[in-house]
Amino acid sequence: MPHVTVNKIKYSYSEEQAKTAAENSITASTIYNRIRLGWTVDDAVSIPLKMSKEEYKAYVKMQKKQRLSMPIDRQRELEREERLKNIPQSVKPSEYFKNLCQFVGVKP
Repeated sequence: MPHVTVNKIKYSYSEEQAKTAAENSITASTIYNRIRLGWTVDDAVSIPLKMSKEEYKAYVKMQKKQRLSMPIDRQRELEREERLKNIPQSVKPSEYFKNLCQFVGVKP
């Protein structure tokens, strides 16, 4: 498990977080400096380079607002899809149903 030691305190992070850091081109020294400056381990690993903590938080907030401003019909459609995934289906889909879904452009 990857870790960084700052002021004699060992901060560990998961392999998944290390992968995220590598995708964002964040090195171990960058993680060290961010933790030393008071960032949480999660923020230090996930926030892209050259983006301040405040800019990142504003970016995430903006994404949430865009999701909320989505048309009501689309939100309801997404909710219906999620509900159907949680309900066990008692009948296996027939070939007719599969072809119909393919024609309409919906995954069975």
